[in-house]
Amino acid sequence: MFILNVFMCLKDIVDSISMLVYALIENLQPFFEKNIVFFMDTQKRYTELIDAYSLFEKAVEKGIDSYYLMSSEHPSYKNIKEKYRNRVIEFSDYINFKHFFKFLHLKKFINSFGFNSYLSDFLYKNKYIDFVYLNHGVTLLKDSIFEIYNSKVFNKFLVSNDVEAQMFIEKGGFKEEELVKATMPHFDLLKDNNDTQRSIFVFFKWRMSFDNMNYKDSLYYKNLKSLIENTVLHEILKNNNVKLNIALHHCLRERNINFNFENVNVVDSTQISECIRTSAMLITDYSSIWADFYFQNKPVIFYRIDNDDKNLDERDIHNMEFANKSNDILTNIVYNEENTIDLIKKYINSDFKIDETERQIQDKFFYVKENVREKILESEGLL
Repeated sequence: MFILNVFMCLKDIVDSISMLVYALIENLQPFFEKNIVFFMDTQKRYTELIDAYSLFEKAVEKGIDSYYLMSSEHPSYKNIKEKYRNRVIEFSDYINFKHFFKFLHLKKFINSFGFNSYLSDFLYKNKYIDFVYLNHGVTLLKDSIFEIYNSKVFNKFLVSNDVEAQMFIEKGGFKEEELVKATMPHFDLLKDNNDTQRSIFVFFKWRMSFDNMNYKDSLYYKNLKSLIENTVLHEILKNNNVKLNIALHHCLRERNINFNFENVNVVDSTQISECIRTSAMLITDYSSIWADFYFQNKPVIFYRIDNDDKNLDERDIHNMEFANKSNDILTNIVYNEENTIDLIKKYINSDFKIDETERQIQDKFFYVKENVREKILESEGLL
């Protein structure tokens, strides 16, 4: 108990020092030129560093004084540090004094994943710094996220289309001028893709209910297992030389939940970007990965795999009900395995091509489809 009390006392001291340092920075900032930009993605081990990192790379290429913040515990830290050296800053809630002067010159902090710390509070309240959120994915099918994606947390927010923009005005409390109208930076890396393979990618959203229930009792698990092990489906795939790849959401991985299915390739979460780029089609429920495939004009099947599961908690049920309100502006919404397999056959027979009507529907979800990262940097006055 004594050791715990000492630890808590030390933490309080460090917290107090950090708050004083941030206050000192804010008081000194008016006397320094603002010409530095910080970028940061999520620091969770089972996630890829994509949007802020890809925008950071473009910013460096364009000669912007840019720095990338990341945890030294992340698997990618060593490689990124070797590539960009002093432009990579080890992230911590507590400011490192050797970076003190960079904060004095900081113009924008561009982040792609929410985080709670003294630093985020400092950035939001600081009138000399724009705290810009790149979004974690195109926000259309979820509204529970507005608990944290709102104008009380970030100064500016990236949106991809008019529907999304209206959501952030109505639910997030943002003003029109606080929205960065473009689309996800990493979409730039999907353009002119000649590596598409005859493969189908399966990725389903995390269920918050799994924190309080045995996932094997859920319709999510049972119906996903049934689809993946469907003998008719595997016969179709075999006869048409099509591979099936599935990735688990990082929240499942972090809780050591691993689904073991036969006759299917379960890919690591660090390979998700590769699967998005190389797969010919996606099967999902509500995951924002649908937008990556729409951006590439690839077919997406929205299989609402557990729409009738009454054992889910209220948050998941609410998210499903909310997502269903967008059915009329999307394509290929299905609620059972049979219809899912019918659509898989349809797109295999068309060599995974979509028709012009579907292409027009998909393209409406993006303000920008060319040079996305440059458009974002331009809109933020950095080019």
